[in-house]
Amino acid sequence: MTTQRFVVTGTPRPQGSKSFVRGRIVEASKYVSKWRRDVASVASHVYSEPTESPVTVELVFTFSRPKSHVKSDGSLRNGFSEHHIQRPDVDKLSRAILDALTGIAYRDDSQVVSLSAVKRWGEGDGVEVVTSTIL
Repeated sequence: MTTQRFVVTGTPRPQGSKSFVRGRIVEASKYVSKWRRDVASVASHVYSEPTESPVTVELVFTFSRPKSHVKSDGSLRNGFSEHHIQRPDVDKLSRAILDALTGIAYRDDSQVVSLSAVKRWGEGDGVEVVTSTIL
């Protein structure tokens, strides 16, 4: 098994639905294209060529915790946890990463046989990506 790990900083963006506008298909989110390019750029320095083998993917999305969640002593206010339960949805965040890795980490995202994704609060925005090729 070959494992690769990398981190992309920046606000994770979801890949939502596509719309049909004036005869062409466009992304519903105006931010997702740049986010996918950022992920692909970092990934292209990690992978020498796309694998043809099955792949497992682990994603940890981190969002900066709002100041309103934390008391002056550093503890969390009542009702706030480590879990990020707001939008965007974890499945749409994952879809953007899987598409960004297509042609870089693997030939096609249909090769992903296992996917684990987590959203959490943290010190900065970004995503940690771990891929393992099953040989």
